[in-house]
This record gives sequence, C-alpha cells and structure tokens, in this order.
Amino acid sequence: MYIKINRETEFRVWDKVEKRVILLGDLKEISLWARIHPEIDFDERYEFMQFTGLLDRGWKKIYEKDILKFEIMGYNEVGVIDFYDSGFWIKKPNGELHLPAKEYREIVGNVYENPDLVGKN
Repeated sequence: MYIKINRETEFRVWDKVEKRVILLGDLKEISLWARIHPEIDFDERYEFMQFTGLLDRGWKKIYEKDILKFEIMGYNEVGVIDFYDSGFWIKKPNGELHLPAKEYREIVGNVYENPDLVGKN
C-alpha cells in the first residue's frame, strides 16, 4: 500500500549539548547527517521536533514544542503545540486543547529556549 503525505515533512532539533535549535530539513537530510556523524548518539543528544504543517499569522512554520500565543473567544492565551490523540493541538497549562485559525495564533518561543513563557505542560 502506498500512502502519500500532502505536507512537508521537515524537522528541527534541540541540541542538548550546545543548547540551541538546529533546522535539519527532511528525513533524507537527517539520514545523511547521521551517516556523516556516526559518533553522535542522536537519542541522547537531540530532541526532534516535526513541522506540524501549520503556520502562524506571520506565515512562520510551527514546529512541535513551539509556544504559541493565541486568541480564543476574545481572551489571549498561551500554550505549547504537540501531537495529541489524532493531530497537532495547542495545550494550555491547564490541559485544555485548542487549535485556533492561523490569524489568531503567533509563535512566541519554544519550550527549550523559553520555558518561562508557559507553565508546566
């Protein structure tokens, strides 16, 4: 069976050693990178974050673990995007899941570089 994915599969990683985000690209690039650096234990050193297929209101790509500011029914909220159940959702610190339209969401950071922007998620 052949399944076609109709969105970009792109990744970035949080480098636990260098404390920075690195844009990796697609799975072919990641595979090449792993062959070039066989000495690196990828599971120990990196946290992988997949592009969600979503954009924020500034047309920036949203990745897993991004912190988003968004508006729901006139209230400004903040949460972390991640994969829950059947898709990508923004989870507020109280556990509520939301996915507002693009014009109501904005990336303000990520959980690795800006943990102070959101409570424990």
